[in-house]
Formats: sequence, C-alpha cells, structure tokens
Amino acid sequence: MSQTSVLVRLDREGAATGSELAAGEGVRPQSMAAILGVLHERGLVTRASDPADGRRILVSLSEAGRAGLRGARREKGRRLTQAISDELTPEEQAVLAAALPLLERITRHV
Repeated sequence: MSQTSVLVRLDREGAATGSELAAGEGVRPQSMAAILGVLHERGLVTRASDPADGRRILVSLSEAGRAGLRGARREKGRRLTQAISDELTPEEQAVLAAALPLLERITRHV
C-alpha cells in the first residue's frame, strides 16, 4: 500500500525528494528510502539531480510507473462499476450519482 501511495503522490504532485515524500506519507526517511529503492528497482520511478540544487535528488514517476497506475485505476474502476451494478438498486444508484459532486469535492483534500 505504501508503494502505491507514493506512486499516486508523485503522479498527483510531481517530482519530490525522499524527505518530502516521507513527510507527506508520514513515515521515517529511512522507511521512504527503502520504499523508493524497491520502486526504482522495479523501474516505476526515476531519480535525477535537482536542477536548482545539484545536492538534492528528485524522484519522479517513470513511464512504466504511469502505465501501471493507469492500469490499476482502470481495474479499480471496472470493479467499482461492477459492484455498484451488482449491489445497488436503481434507486440507490441514483442517490449515489447525485452524491458524486460532493464526493469529488471532498476527495480533492485527501
């Protein structure tokens, strides 16, 4: 879960240092270094020197990381659509559809 969370954060917010990611995810820098090591080995993130400060290393989502997130999001969407269809009555589906703008608004802050 923490690896996915880091990939989503990089996709949403762009390149960041390991320290910035650790603070954002609420983990120790050492734990983030381990997470980033695995993601880098799998080719899901890239590392590069910060053009503004060559001492800092910026981590970015790679194309493979983006593709993986797209696939995971498609699968989640498919499963959610199927669950809504299987579990909710047409009336409940209408209530859910009416609530979507509210859900979208609050998810921007999560």
